[in-house]
Amino acid sequence: AALCFLVALSCVIAQLSEQICRQPLPFSIVDDDPNSTRRIYSFLNATNQCVGYDGCDNGTNRFGSYGECIDGCPYGRHHPPGGRVTGTILDPDEAYGLQQEG
Repeated sequence: AALCFLVALSCVIAQLSEQICRQPLPFSIVDDDPNSTRRIYSFLNATNQCVGYDGCDNGTNRFGSYGECIDGCPYGRHHPPGGRVTGTILDPDEAYGLQQEG
C-alpha cells in the first residue's frame, strides 16, 4: 500500500501546473546547422494539446517525447477521465499570471 502511495505521489509531483503548461512558448533562434535542433514536445495553449516541433529549447513545458508531454501536462485534450482540470484555454494575460485592474 505504501508503494502505491509513493508511485501516485511521484506522478502528481511530476505534473506541471496548468498555468505553467499553458504559458506561451518562448521564441528561439536556431542556426543553419540541422544538428542543432531536436524534436521537442510542448503543451500548446492555442491547440489545447501537446504538439511536436523542431527546436533547441530547454526548460519547463519542454519534453523529449509526446508521452512525456501528456504525463507532464495532462490538461485540455489529455486530461484523465474524472480528473480535476479545467480544460479552458487561457487568455494570454492569465497564462502569464497578470491581473486586470478594474
